[in-house]
Amino acid sequence: MVAIAVAVAATILALNYGGYGSDYTAAVAVVVWLVTIVGLGTAILPRAGIGRPSLVAAGLLLGLTGFTAASISWADDAGLAYLRTVQMLAVSGTFVVILLFSKPGEGKGWLWGLTGGLAVVVLLAAFSRFIPGIGDDDQLTRQIGEIVGGRLSWPLGYWNATGTVTVMLVMVLLWHTGHDPRDRIRKLANAVVPVLAVVLYLAASRGALLALTCGIVLIIAFGPHRRRLGTSVLLGVAGSVPPVVLASQLSAVAHADTGSTATVQGLVLLAVTAASCVAIYLARAPVERWVARQRPARRQVLIAVAALAVVGIGLIAASDPVDRISSFTSIPFTGVDTSDNQTFATGHLLSQSGNGRWQLWNSAIDAFASQPLGGIGAGGYEAWFKENGSFWMKTIEVHSLPLQDLAELGLAGFLLLTGFAGFSLYRGARRLNDPELNAPRDGGEPSRRTELVAFLAVLVVGGISVSVDWTGDFPLIFGALLICCAAMVGPLYGPRGDGEGASTAGNPAGTDGAAEEGSSRKGRGPAPVVRLLLIGAVILFGGVAVVVSTRQYQSTRAIEQSREAFTDGNADEAVRRAGHAASATPFSGAPYAQLALVQEKVGQFGRALASATTATRKAPTNDAYWLLKARIEAELGLTSSYAESVLRARELNPRAGYWKEFDQRAAEIFREGS
Repeated sequence: MVAIAVAVAATILALNYGGYGSDYTAAVAVVVWLVTIVGLGTAILPRAGIGRPSLVAAGLLLGLTGFTAASISWADDAGLAYLRTVQMLAVSGTFVVILLFSKPGEGKGWLWGLTGGLAVVVLLAAFSRFIPGIGDDDQLTRQIGEIVGGRLSWPLGYWNATGTVTVMLVMVLLWHTGHDPRDRIRKLANAVVPVLAVVLYLAASRGALLALTCGIVLIIAFGPHRRRLGTSVLLGVAGSVPPVVLASQLSAVAHADTGSTATVQGLVLLAVTAASCVAIYLARAPVERWVARQRPARRQVLIAVAALAVVGIGLIAASDPVDRISSFTSIPFTGVDTSDNQTFATGHLLSQSGNGRWQLWNSAIDAFASQPLGGIGAGGYEAWFKENGSFWMKTIEVHSLPLQDLAELGLAGFLLLTGFAGFSLYRGARRLNDPELNAPRDGGEPSRRTELVAFLAVLVVGGISVSVDWTGDFPLIFGALLICCAAMVGPLYGPRGDGEGASTAGNPAGTDGAAEEGSSRKGRGPAPVVRLLLIGAVILFGGVAVVVSTRQYQSTRAIEQSREAFTDGNADEAVRRAGHAASATPFSGAPYAQLALVQEKVGQFGRALASATTATRKAPTNDAYWLLKARIEAELGLTSSYAESVLRARELNPRAGYWKEFDQRAAEIFREGS
């Protein structure tokens, strides 16, 4: 049941762009906190004792959520800070729910659920190119421009998120190839690797490839079936070469075209990929037996490892690392250099450019330096970079979750985030050495320790991704990471002899350290009164979270409905919906900006100006709102006010590309007037 529930939840998120978007995130927050309230209130949850490590980890995450909410008071844009708070409510609520549903002995069920959920996403992505027209990457390319270049993004809507999910799936499948006792499962897990390789190539995510390399090394290093794992990697790589090489030559598939050429190329790629999968499936057993018979001397192994190291160092030296670092840290241009016979994916994977990440990261550090203790406020980085960054970008994210928290929440937020991640890894490392987890099981099943390695590998590759990108904004991805963190600290792999795993739902706050503490009193969980207070506090927090998240959901949906109504020609309904959004989140500038847009379009310029002015007061660092206000002022002939609004917008976003055109037009008007 656990496996099915996790897989279904992941599938639902996948079919809704990974849960990305403020309305989806708010909905996730409402659902998880309602489940928490009902589960705790009826004593159905938790399903096992919640030990001290779980309480510490949850406390750190809830502390980060609370600090994010507190930053609303000093953030320049309270609406964006509120939005970030709702996002953190979704994260912390998801973690709490996972802990409450965790139960000793069900780790493999969670692992299978993770496998199934991730597999659905990756297979949908793959078939969107095998059978063009299933996905919408062609629309994404038209909307965003050449920076997309047809990179595989559907169903999540972002190529690096697709790459991250694919690498996570590689980790769990690699684990199955080495540790599942059933030969058929090991062969199937290995056989689907070419499909994943095609997805990784078409997504062209260099961060995902970096995470993939680190994850493979980690899983093989922790073993114990290193020969099986090594065999799986070699077979996977060998079988992936034909379809990936073919994909690099099929420009219609690589660039997300939808015509007849793309259809033919997609079917050809599907056939070659399927043939590679079948070849790996058939070759797996004989190759595995051959590898098992080999008994290389220790010296031979050391020589082989040394030779590989020398080759690796030579390749790094030949790639001119100094020049690569220089290219990575340089201000990027729009687009990627590609030759006539090269797809965008190939060009991007071979590119040395950092696509502005270096500048984004440096700007985040500058923001932290300006407000080191509490940061510039949640949601404030975009406005900061527009005003203080070294170049202009169409879309702005820090592209690093740790640096984002450092910039927006200062040292306090950064320590809470890294404390949560570090504590989870620390507890996971301790559990890997637990004799109970290393004990063999009946039926050829791998030890519980090996299952924990799979969760650790997914956590590491996902952690790398969110450290170099903004993939952590996707509930699907942060949900997978939180499952892994819960495996490190929660009841799934806690010692069976202590409060974690031994307690029932009536004892939700057990302890994970009776033996370690050496004290019978410490071995027991908190006193009954303390447990009741903890439950009451969580229920109260959950109630607040539901109210806060519901208001954000209502506001986001009302704004979207206002846009739809106006597109359908119903201006009155558009105004009414925008008003509902303003009522739900009166501190946010977005509803008033939408209201101003509708009023402007229907000729209500006086009301539009009042709404736009309110938007600039609510979000004084949003240059788009100042430009909206300036346009309405121009329509009303308010020359002086128009000039002031334009100057303010320019101060907030001085490097925007449209100012060049604005200056040229202003110069033409000046010449015509003179």
